[in-house]
Amino acid sequence: MKFFHTYIFSFDTIISLILSILSICFLPNWVGGDLIKDLLGMGIGVLSLIFSIFFAALAFIISASDDEFVEFLENDGLFSRLINTFKWTVGSLFFALLYSIILYVISSFRMSLNTSFEMSEWFLGLFSFMFFYSLIATMLSTNDAIKYSKTRIKYIKNKRLNK
Repeated sequence: MKFFHTYIFSFDTIISLILSILSICFLPNWVGGDLIKDLLGMGIGVLSLIFSIFFAALAFIISASDDEFVEFLENDGLFSRLINTFKWTVGSLFFALLYSIILYVISSFRMSLNTSFEMSEWFLGLFSFMFFYSLIATMLSTNDAIKYSKTRIKYIKNKRLNK
């Protein structure tokens, strides 16, 4: 049940769902191929940039932590929660990027066969959900990383004072 509360019934999921429903409401039932390609191209650019930076940030947090600080955080389970949040966010970014690329390739191929190609708004609705969820989850994970850095600074200050 904690998994559902943390990831499924969370702030980022609810906001993403609302934004996706609004996207579907404003889109026609069938969306033209040019608009699909434009939206997906924008999404691929944004998601790939965020994915690469975020993945590097995750690697930095894991490698820059000394054993004593990790042990200090893990006393309350904070380090595991931080890593799990980052892992979930990187996964959501990856799947949103993968879905966007697959949909872009399908759209491009179908448009090469038929210039009046259209796609159901539900495909873009799913893209909107994945895109918005990934952006919001990235923002929340970044806030967690900032809290992590502040906690590390306090830890180092306390460690120096206790010497």
